[in-house]
Amino acid sequence: RNDLRDIIFKYGETNDELSSQRIADAIVLARDTNTLPKTTKAFATLVANAKGAEYQAMHPAKMTFQALRIHLNEEFDEFRRGMEGAMKLLKENGKLGVLTWKHSECAILIEYFRKVEKVRANAPIFEWLQKNHEKSMTKILEKKKGSVDGDDDENAWAAEMNDCKRPTDTEMRTNSRSRSAILHVLSKKKQRGAN
Repeated sequence: RNDLRDIIFKYGETNDELSSQRIADAIVLARDTNTLPKTTKAFATLVANAKGAEYQAMHPAKMTFQALRIHLNEEFDEFRRGMEGAMKLLKENGKLGVLTWKHSECAILIEYFRKVEKVRANAPIFEWLQKNHEKSMTKILEKKKGSVDGDDDENAWAAEMNDCKRPTDTEMRTNSRSRSAILHVLSKKKQRGAN
């Protein structure tokens, strides 16, 4: 019951923990009484009745279906593995385009990028360290160079991210589903200290 609640809360992109608990309780109760719905429509009705009133113009069960799908398909783990694999295959200056639709996908992409981003010379902490702790700075750069999947100094790489692109007004008028899409472009660069 608690695992199901956590899955719905985490992957259903909701801040309503009480609704997640109600939905989990209804599903577990239906399972335990052998009345778990056999069709998608009946399951959606069970979830909607458990959740109660919805303030958004979407079906109350939409985010529960999303949460279950993400969990069962391990979509976020696949997303992470896909980005890692794609970046390894790219040559220097190669680009990886990633479309995200949901906040959680964007957060995973940014989390990954932070682990592999190129040291920026204009980062305040970099400037301060370079000015006040030159020896420490050398150690940090050396650690960063070899930090991407154990690459040696010769093959060490990092990523830069271009500005994100959002759909234009024209595109959203012709394709309303594009409204929440964001295009992120990561570029693979050799890690040679700060640039």
